[in-house]
Amino acid sequence: MHGRSHRDPQCGGVNILDSVAGQFKNFRNNECDPAKEIVPWGFALSKNKGISKWNKLVKPSAQGFKPFREANNWVDCKDRFMIALKAQNLAYLVDPSHTIVAPDLHKAQQKHLHKVMRDALLHHEAKLIIKFYSKIKYTCVIWQKTCKTCDESIFTSVNGDAVPGWLTGTRLNASNWNRPEGECVTF
Repeated sequence: MHGRSHRDPQCGGVNILDSVAGQFKNFRNNECDPAKEIVPWGFALSKNKGISKWNKLVKPSAQGFKPFREANNWVDCKDRFMIALKAQNLAYLVDPSHTIVAPDLHKAQQKHLHKVMRDALLHHEAKLIIKFYSKIKYTCVIWQKTCKTCDESIFTSVNGDAVPGWLTGTRLNASNWNRPEGECVTF
């Protein structure tokens, strides 16, 4: 009777006690298949086995991706992000040489990774890139542009925000440092 309630939305559900015995026998003999799983009619299931399997078994956790807020943490964040992608079998989503085998599964995983990127990459440059590519949600391009932008930033090349702030501070003058500033910094 579950099938009848799904096909006929005007009936608002079928009460087995109110149905005629002939209706139930007809349903049992002609429509019912005991081998099929009964799915609630308000619940949409994907016909794609890859998406169903991914949703049931392997859907990754967004908590595995630590937030990226400051430019001086970019190198560590990049390493942690790639480790989390590899641990959750999603590293191919940021690989430009990967060929798509299952388009529906790929699209669902890209939506998930786009949301993770939006939540975890909080640095202003990364947010601009994610916002720019938000309509297509192509995570490979987002990751490549973010890596290029952050790898080439002045803070990454100088090894963070703290060193330029320390160099321009008053510590050298207060300590009567009479040599060039470059000799004071050790990497």
